Amino acid sequence: MAARRRVQQGARLALAMALLPTATLSAGSRAWAAGTRPCERVVVSGDADYEPLSWFDGREMQGAAETIVGAALGRIGVPFEMQYVGPFKRVLADAEVGDVDVVAELKKTPEREAFMAFSSTPIFVNPVAIFTHRARHLKLARREDLVGLRGGIVIANQFGGDLDAFINARLSVEEVPRLDLGLKMLAEGRLDYFITSYYPGMTYLLDQGWETAYTIQQPYIVATDNFVGISRQSRCFAELQALDRALAEMAREGEIARLFDAATADWRRRAAQSE
Repeated sequence: MAARRRVQQGARLALAMALLPTATLSAGSRAWAAGTRPCERVVVSGDADYEPLSWFDGREMQGAAETIVGAALGRIGVPFEMQYVGPFKRVLADAEVGDVDVVAELKKTPEREAFMAFSSTPIFVNPVAIFTHRARHLKLARREDLVGLRGGIVIANQFGGDLDAFINARLSVEEVPRLDLGLKMLAEGRLDYFITSYYPGMTYLLDQGWETAYTIQQPYIVATDNFVGISRQSRCFAELQALDRALAEMAREGEIARLFDAATADWRRRAAQSE
């Protein structure tokens, strides 16, 4: 029964996930294979705590974002490896100096654009939600309702849509290393609310069987696109244009949607088998 419940929960979550396959550019270049590019391989990493979109399973990086990026790099003939390098803050620090070439999924912000370029084709939309514990009976319909309360976010998370500026200027938030810790702090009464991306947050609650103990405040506080990013310090920086064309073509063909569905289905199978 528990396994069936988890499969059903995973199916409900997957049905809520949205994609934006809008661009229609041509296929990427195969020039890498001819030896005309300045680097030998691309290091790809992502958020290790962003399940089911991106996560580390203890052996390797997994998720819909890694699957999509890997397929796009394969289209342009670029050798690559998926690397786990640590928490997302470390991923961004490594991208800033070029040790990570490609970040599989992240939101576009002015701070990140200083050291990363972004694909023009988004790979999915991930709304950001305010999570609260039902025991508090809070109703937080506007971001202004958060002023004066104790909040939390995951270290290095940025949300876009001017929310980051609002958090810095108006809110008192504690940064925590991982999403699960923030949600546990809500249950313990150490935080009044926790801001995180809806799908990873809901995934964790469904995985633990805690979804009825928490409230996802409506409406979402912001909903922005997630993109593929490439380090401006990467020796492979010239490949971004070809990677972007490949992503655009994949979106037009429906390949991004197919890969996304397959990756989330795999996540549901793994979740059921872990029961």
